[in-house]
Amino acid sequence: MRYLILLGIVILGIASSFQNCADGPRSIINRDRDRDLKSTQDRIDEIVASDFCQTDIECKAIAFGVKACGGPRSYLVHSQTANFSELEQLVNVWNDYEREQNVKNGVISTCEFLLEPTNLRCVNSKCLAP
Repeated sequence: MRYLILLGIVILGIASSFQNCADGPRSIINRDRDRDLKSTQDRIDEIVASDFCQTDIECKAIAFGVKACGGPRSYLVHSQTANFSELEQLVNVWNDYEREQNVKNGVISTCEFLLEPTNLRCVNSKCLAP
């Protein structure tokens, strides 16, 4: 009888370890992706925060995020002088991820379209939308 109980415990242990193995790689991939996305968001924030301008003409807006029904979730106002190409690449990575997640998870959003801000101004060396 003890032998059967011990055998049952061993079998349950092995079965549960296989379950953990099946979830493990997916869990690791998701954790790595979450960490990459967090560092992408942090770098975007750094670039926008460290931007500086001298004139209004240097100020631009870039669509950030993707609504499920289409169009940008918001706009980032920044200077096109420093790190502009890096910012653009990072925002594209972020937008692609959001687009993918919207489809994958069947996300619903408002269908209002946000217009790109105009009349951007350089105020105290920072680009601002009115």
